[in-house]
Amino acid sequence: MKFNEYQNLIGLSKKEILTEFGSEFNHYPADVWTYYLTSNWIGMKKYIIICFNHDMVENVKVVQRFGRINF
Repeated sequence: MKFNEYQNLIGLSKKEILTEFGSEFNHYPADVWTYYLTSNWIGMKKYIIICFNHDMVENVKVVQRFGRINF
């Protein structure tokens, strides 16, 4: 999926995100959820970071990193 494809997640509820991606170690009451998407042959990992405001998606960001994600 490209970056523009994730913008359609804005406005969805937490329950709708759970049906789309699953729980994947995300604490339900948290305002920021992360999902691992893929990695390439040199080990760079791609994540999607979903920020919630009042249980609705407010912001979506795709991040590529080596190692851990820092907020």
